[in-house]
Amino acid sequence: EKSKLPKNFFELLVKSDWRKWVASVKKELEGWDQNNAVTLVDISEVPKGAKIVPLGELYTIKRDGRYKFRQYLMGNLLRPGVDFGETFSTTVSGSGVCSFYSVATTCDKEVWGWDAVCGYLQAKEQYDIYAFLPSHQLYSDLEYEELEVLRKEFLKLVATEGEAGLQKFASKHKKDSR
Repeated sequence: EKSKLPKNFFELLVKSDWRKWVASVKKELEGWDQNNAVTLVDISEVPKGAKIVPLGELYTIKRDGRYKFRQYLMGNLLRPGVDFGETFSTTVSGSGVCSFYSVATTCDKEVWGWDAVCGYLQAKEQYDIYAFLPSHQLYSDLEYEELEVLRKEFLKLVATEGEAGLQKFASKHKKDSR
């Protein structure tokens, strides 16, 4: 159920399956590092007038039970003509879809769904894109033992102030980290 999925890194730490969620975050961030998907720059290096957008967090559990985390750029906040020129997205042709299902049917295979082949851009961006560091930047690299200590503090917070206390902490931390 979607309402039980964490909405941020701090919320996942109070879940009973927190270790699986942390593993999914670490796996995603390793992919970003391995693919050189980001470059950390000091705020003083960001050109005047450049838009700095936040990063979103998406947590899901796949059909096979794997925990999945995606960190994504909130591109909907970019300004046309200022932060980007043209947009283009390839699509699968109708004949491509027909061919795919024909092969699946011929091989007596059931199609459950499909996913993007690659989540990273394959070409140089026309404009540099700047994003705030994720709110979990200081924590996602910690070892599990260190996260366990942080988790205990968050569990105390939830016990005394409820989920609202945790959300208040997350909001304040997000604001302070910018």
